[in-house]
Amino acid sequence: MIADEVGLGKTIEAGLIWTELVARFDARRLLVVCPKPLVEKWRAELRSKFNVEAKACNAAELIDLLRDDTERKQGFAAIASLSSLRPPAKWNDDVEPDQSARGQLARYLADERDDELFDLVIFDEAHHMRNADTANHKLGQLVTEAADYSLLLSATPINLRSNDLRVLLKLLDPDTFENEWQFAILQDENAPLVAACEAARNPGVPIASVAKLIDELPPGRILKTGGRLKRLRAELKSGVEDTPETRVRLAARLEEMSLLGSIVNRTRRRDVAEFKVERRPKTIPWEMSADERKFYNRITHAIERYAYDRDLNERFLLAQTQRLLASSLASAYRHWGEKTGNLSLDEEDDDAPKSVPGPLVSALGEICNDRTVLAELERNDTKFERLSAAIMRSPATRSKGRAASTARLSADGTQALHEPRAADRIAARGS
Repeated sequence: MIADEVGLGKTIEAGLIWTELVARFDARRLLVVCPKPLVEKWRAELRSKFNVEAKACNAAELIDLLRDDTERKQGFAAIASLSSLRPPAKWNDDVEPDQSARGQLARYLADERDDELFDLVIFDEAHHMRNADTANHKLGQLVTEAADYSLLLSATPINLRSNDLRVLLKLLDPDTFENEWQFAILQDENAPLVAACEAARNPGVPIASVAKLIDELPPGRILKTGGRLKRLRAELKSGVEDTPETRVRLAARLEEMSLLGSIVNRTRRRDVAEFKVERRPKTIPWEMSADERKFYNRITHAIERYAYDRDLNERFLLAQTQRLLASSLASAYRHWGEKTGNLSLDEEDDDAPKSVPGPLVSALGEICNDRTVLAELERNDTKFERLSAAIMRSPATRSKGRAASTARLSADGTQALHEPRAADRIAARGS
């Protein structure tokens, strides 16, 4: 499991792991499962950064890929949304099993799991599977059991309880993480190891203090670290030089003793502060179109009316709502419409359990019930157009446009002027 904080490159790490498996073991069957809004992002990242042409597919198309690979052995790279694959309620019913593509896929995975259908499966935003009683978690079980290697990505593997983490880790190692009580003992034994490892990484902690923490580590009932601790303590007593290399080596050896450290990899922003990119935010003014302003005002008036009827403070109710509207009017329309059932756009989720919206959201959903209005908001998104124009005027885009029209050396050593590409001409106009 890669549990790095948001924005630290979990997608890139996953891609590097895949390329390493390809190089070492000739891996050829890759499946990425992620939330639906991330499917295209994954496809673009794999293509642009790792030269992997992955196919976005649903349950029926994934079954075809698996069956075709069984015969032709040519491999595949597939990306699918969690909602398009998760098994329906009666997928394994003995009397009348669900005959949808998702039901067929679930049965196929269960029947063929011993054949290792995937070389690597990657679950992005894996915390969606932390509830063991959901179809999402069942999909995780079916797919990981049919995979040679499994990789979970999540910046938030723990929601409210540490058992959330155990449920996810059980997908990777069912035997080790079967019992909740044993996991609690493992966490207690792991805590001093983590503290010693953090101290080893911190240049501000003297190496003598690190050695003292290591000397105080208990042998452990589950981790069985006695022998390795004895060797490490003997090395420290013989004297070591306080260098970055020494600290990295000490931290690595401590992580090897930690069962969780060998399964969960977590990098925090403070760990990579020296590599931090400095960002200079700039506020860009934006004016709504008449249709966008009309929708914005309708939502605002509906909230004010709701607050007035119930003697509530409308400012408190408007704060979060208007923030969502200002972020993306089209996304807000889609969110309230789909959440209340007034706007149905994704047939894959028809039988998925729906949460009951509150009275305010229900009132907003009554406004967001017209596909044509949503299509118009998406087609004429003035905020997106304003952002696009600002990007085209940015220094990086301008320099790219200039570079496309500069003189370059041709194959015979003479200089030739090249016509800028269409994208570069657009960039030049934007500047």
